[in-house]
Amino acid sequence: MDDKSVTRDRILMAAITRIKHYGYGKTTMAEIAADCDMSPGNIYRFFEAKIDIAEAMARKHYAEEHTAMAQVGRRKDWPADKRLKEMLLKRMRDNFQMFSENAKILEVAEVLARERPVFMNELIALERVGITAVIEEGMENGIFAKGDAEFLAEMLQAATVKFWIPQLISRLTLQKLEREFNGVMDLVLPGLYWRGPKALSQGARQAGSRCVVVITQLLNRIYFIHCSLQGPMVHLIHRSPSTWRNPNDHDPPLTFPVRLVRSGRPRHRRRRGLTALPNRRDRRRVIQPRTAPPSASRVFLQARRKFLRACALFAISGRC
Repeated sequence: MDDKSVTRDRILMAAITRIKHYGYGKTTMAEIAADCDMSPGNIYRFFEAKIDIAEAMARKHYAEEHTAMAQVGRRKDWPADKRLKEMLLKRMRDNFQMFSENAKILEVAEVLARERPVFMNELIALERVGITAVIEEGMENGIFAKGDAEFLAEMLQAATVKFWIPQLISRLTLQKLEREFNGVMDLVLPGLYWRGPKALSQGARQAGSRCVVVITQLLNRIYFIHCSLQGPMVHLIHRSPSTWRNPNDHDPPLTFPVRLVRSGRPRHRRRRGLTALPNRRDRRRVIQPRTAPPSASRVFLQARRKFLRACALFAISGRC
């Protein structure tokens, strides 16, 4: 290391010490030069302005931060989703601890975000490289769905921007920040997972099965209500429910409601394809369907049959 680099590091360390104690706004270039035992004019040979010293301080800190995040990202004993979460969680904890212990340095971050936005974007891009590498590895291992890893990393950074420098946005405690971070990651990570049969959890499979049962019951109830509107539902005399079955339908027979017709004439009568069966005891005739239900009922049955067939195909493919 040459003498110029040594002198630059000495100026930087003196600036960090003074800014931690007095703050960025109350620190001058002349004071930093005095701490380094050099003239104020000599310090401008190494840094053109005070904002350049602030940028050098940030580069030094974030270089160490990216190194620590890369160590987490290279752990092979953790799956890609856990490494991704732990990388961002470590960044949040380290920054929260640093700015909590050195509140004056937070002013440096505010100044850089306001006066050097290009530099802040550069830091975000450098961090995105490590996140992209972990996402690509997760895609190769089948944990994440195939896609544009760099775009996904950028969207992940956008979703967690609040947790980069937490004190810049909120004054929450670390416990509350960790709770919010875990909630955000629980929402974001499922969007990265591969949605294949093996990637579905047991809870998702059970939820899908419950949805199939509920929708099937709903279709049956709609059909039941529709047929009930055709006439009052009663029990048959012989205590056996009347059933209707289409020869082309492969579903089990469904209970079909019947209509009671009161008449004083105990004789056979045909009424639009329905056969009237006389009952001399209470002078009632039970009308049973002979061909098919009304067209609307057939629509409900076809919808139910198509839905169950689709559920069977999903079950065979392992998605439900």
